[in-house]
Amino acid sequence: MKLLVIITCFEAAILLFASYMLEKSMGIKKISKSSDLCYELYALLFGEEDPDNIALKFGYKIEEYYKNCNLTGTDPDAKKVVIFCVFGIFSFLCFLIMGILIHPLLITVGFVLLFWFAVKDYLKLKQRADDMRSQVKKELPQFLDLLVTELEVGLPINSAILIISQKYESLLSNEFISSMNDVKLGAGGWQTALEKVAERYSIDILSDFVLDISISFNKGIRMDEAVERKTKEIKQKHLLDVKEKAGRTENTILLPIALFQFIPMLVFILLPTLMSIRNF
Repeated sequence: MKLLVIITCFEAAILLFASYMLEKSMGIKKISKSSDLCYELYALLFGEEDPDNIALKFGYKIEEYYKNCNLTGTDPDAKKVVIFCVFGIFSFLCFLIMGILIHPLLITVGFVLLFWFAVKDYLKLKQRADDMRSQVKKELPQFLDLLVTELEVGLPINSAILIISQKYESLLSNEFISSMNDVKLGAGGWQTALEKVAERYSIDILSDFVLDISISFNKGIRMDEAVERKTKEIKQKHLLDVKEKAGRTENTILLPIALFQFIPMLVFILLPTLMSIRNF
């Protein structure tokens, strides 16, 4: 009876895994048979309960998930996230039982399936979003340098941003152009466009820049001076971040070296004492 249950669980896990791999290989993103299966299983297990709440209980940062989906252009599907997590847990439990009854190596397979179903896509999405944020942070200082030059010749802020975005090929430029095309550009349309980009990326230095130049514009402060001042602040902060990151890297490298030096010394000091105790 136990063996029959184990075999049934194993077959179910394999079928779920095969269904997942088939969907990935066919590039199906929206409505598919496997997606329908996910929704049916969700309704069976959780009924009408909000999938966001279930995802939170499983440990997912659901708000961050939606932001990352919005940033990367991925269709969010909390129900699918929950069901795939259930698949992962179920697969792990199946192989855990088989590992106990048959061979411990099968427990490793369970961990692999748990990661594959419950964690892999979530981390992959997060990594894509983090890479885009890092790229924008890296491009912002150079973009602002070019923007200051255009503002100094007397161009309005909205025209200067649009011209630089067209000249300077980058992810940030593409985001600005896309956002400015989406909103109706008028007296304050460029502010709405920049705020949309800042909200989408949730980067402190970008949000601070947008807020600062919006306040300066509303107060009648010269935009070239405001942007130049903010550019200096961003470059200084970027330099401090680089130094801090270098310091953490140095500490990470020095710690293993220190341990390798300390452990032989400790053994050399304690070995005679231990030998004396043993002989005694």
